[in-house]
Amino acid sequence: MKKSLIRWVGKPVQWAVGIVAGGTLLLALLSSPLGEGMRDSIRQAVSNLFEKRSSAHATAPVIVERLQALNRLETARQTTQHQIEAKTEHGILPDFLAGEKVRLQAQAEAVAGIDLKDLKPQDIQVQGERVIIKLPTVRLFQVSLNEAVTQVYHREKGWLVFNPDKDLEREARLLAWSEARQAALQGDLLKKARTHAEENLSQLIRSFGFQSVEFAS
Repeated sequence: MKKSLIRWVGKPVQWAVGIVAGGTLLLALLSSPLGEGMRDSIRQAVSNLFEKRSSAHATAPVIVERLQALNRLETARQTTQHQIEAKTEHGILPDFLAGEKVRLQAQAEAVAGIDLKDLKPQDIQVQGERVIIKLPTVRLFQVSLNEAVTQVYHREKGWLVFNPDKDLEREARLLAWSEARQAALQGDLLKKARTHAEENLSQLIRSFGFQSVEFAS
């Protein structure tokens, strides 16, 4: 009877010794340089276990609301130089008697982009991790002359011109503005504005949690 009791008591003691020895060995391993990777793996496993993952994404109306808050998205600028000559003629008398001429050197800037207020919920399709967007048409927002460097550098008037034409310089500026606008519309400014808009919006929409962003033509 006494021998059986010793055996029964001895088993828990052996278990406790084994647990303590195993724990000591594990702590020693984790404390060693070799255990650094193991510690990181354990921390990552625990983090993944308790991390709350959500597959919910913004809906099309929510995306539209966020994008419309950006208003006008100016994505491309173009600077051009213009040499303009404007003149008035008397019609009967030659220019050296009744004519007047000004030469204007102008610098203009054109700004293009997309007005996101024109975006509608039906222009956006959400398909799981993928978003398809039909962007509004690229627009030329503004064309303006840089007054700091735009100036008349030459003026001529006939011998009989005693009162210079005050509107001649204004007409030269209008011609410079018109040339700058045509250069913006006929060049690649609008194409660049579209490309830059897609790049910027793609990055923004991906920040909402989507994996793929496509733009419909």
